[in-house]
Amino acid sequence: MKKEIYNILLLICLFCFSQMTIAQTVDLTGLESSIQNLPMGTVVTWHTSQPTDSSNLVSNPMEAPAGFTYYAAFYDSVNECYSTNAAILPTIKNTCPDGLANLTSLESTIQNLPVGTTVSWHDALPVDDVNLVINPNEVEAGTYYAAFYDGANDCYSDNAYPVLVGTLACGVVVRTKVLLEGPYLSATGLMNANLNTSGLLPIEEPYTGLGFQHYLLGGGETVDPIVFDVTGSDEIVDWIMVELRDAVDFNLIIATRSALLQADGDVVDLDGESVVYFEGVDEENYYIVLYHRNHLSIMTPGSIPLANDLVYLHDFTTGSAYGILGGQDVQKSIAPGVFACYEADFNHDGSIDAADRSIAWNERNEAGYLAEDSNFSGVCDAAERSQGWNNRNKISRVP
Repeated sequence: MKKEIYNILLLICLFCFSQMTIAQTVDLTGLESSIQNLPMGTVVTWHTSQPTDSSNLVSNPMEAPAGFTYYAAFYDSVNECYSTNAAILPTIKNTCPDGLANLTSLESTIQNLPVGTTVSWHDALPVDDVNLVINPNEVEAGTYYAAFYDGANDCYSDNAYPVLVGTLACGVVVRTKVLLEGPYLSATGLMNANLNTSGLLPIEEPYTGLGFQHYLLGGGETVDPIVFDVTGSDEIVDWIMVELRDAVDFNLIIATRSALLQADGDVVDLDGESVVYFEGVDEENYYIVLYHRNHLSIMTPGSIPLANDLVYLHDFTTGSAYGILGGQDVQKSIAPGVFACYEADFNHDGSIDAADRSIAWNERNEAGYLAEDSNFSGVCDAAERSQGWNNRNKISRVP
């Protein structure tokens, strides 16, 4: 663990570009294969600070959060020690809506630039005029190499330093919480997951087939069935549809996404745990609308700032919804201070009336994943007809 190790580490200094999104990560191990003369009996370790030791190890260097500085060291398991010098591996974020990385933003960090040289950027090795990056200010994802160019002698440095660029399409994230009256269990404060445990939940979103209109990239979403294996408060109870509307004209629909609803009311993305990501949507203020197959839809009382890395929670279960300030009956009070969307809108036309009760009667005793099964029992029976009567004349306040 002497100066030789230090010199080797300096030659593999890595810069990772990353656009920051929720759960955005970088793979720190990507360039370990390029390390030459790895000291015998050692492995590369990654750390969050210096001096490097077991307390600051990166738990999963293949999925390290972007936007931080990391340190690479060598670990000798026989002597249980880390190299005293570590390579500094900074990561930087892109700024949406720009989805491209700027390689030149790192040039200011270069120390001891050889006299008479400039930094050049390349997309392959060995570096030469052929693989020169024409516009290093705007590059897509990939591996690039920084070298020094001597204009007087028309030559490049022998050593080039790798730069890993990772970019994602820009968008915004949405974090909401909502309860549905039908499956709500007052004893637990959760919604029942009968559709899940009975194996009735489809792996493809149901809203397109039911006639709901999708916008932008919405529609056709599918999930890995393993997502339905989670139990407890995070268990998936059903699909739900999320819609974004313009902040100035709330009749203007910008985008939709089919998402998943957890037992505790959290609306999550297709992995069953992340906040919902809308790709290709600009960072602006939006109204958020939630739709369900057999409950009245609901909308935020005002527009909400949405961004790529800003996670604002709107909790509908507190009763905060469009129309509430006007004294309208927007949601049903199911417990002190707790509210849920009204059930029994079986034809999802925004009102609960005789037509819905007629549908429940016509579908009586049918079983399966039914639009007419509002309490998630897996069967359309007298309970649905009863709730259709109890909630008669209730309407959605979504304009």
